[in-house]
Amino acid sequence: MDNKAEQSQVTMIDPYKLWKKIYFSNEKVWTSALQDYIKTDVFANSIDLILNTYLQYLRFHKDLIDRITEESPLASKRDVARVAELVVSLETKVDNMELDVEDRLDSLDANVCSVKETPSQDDLIGRITQLEALMKDMNANLTALNKQLQTLAKPSRAAAKKETPPKSESK
Repeated sequence: MDNKAEQSQVTMIDPYKLWKKIYFSNEKVWTSALQDYIKTDVFANSIDLILNTYLQYLRFHKDLIDRITEESPLASKRDVARVAELVVSLETKVDNMELDVEDRLDSLDANVCSVKETPSQDDLIGRITQLEALMKDMNANLTALNKQLQTLAKPSRAAAKKETPPKSESK
């Protein structure tokens, strides 16, 4: 019976406990190994080499893409960005011109309004009107004098013609 009792007391291995024991013991070993490796110059040099290799790859990739887009009929991001900068610059210039034109129109409007409101302009307009009236009077007087001269000149010419004796023939 003892044999049967021993056979019935067979212990089963718990895989979870075994895994846990292996995991934590390996974790301690790997942690100490990695900490020792990180402290060495070899690790720093390898990280530097990896970084330089990655940067060279990026530079190569960028140059390759630039060559492809230069030969391509499609616009690249750089072309679109350059056109966008030009458009923004043009919009800024147009806005500045618009503001300048508005300022000049406002100052011109203010100047025109100030010229209209000055009393000297009204005085000049009145003087011009008076001069025009005087010129009309002078024209009327000149036409009247012209008519009088014409009427006076006509009888004297006729009288002058009558007073001159005809030429006689003397032979």
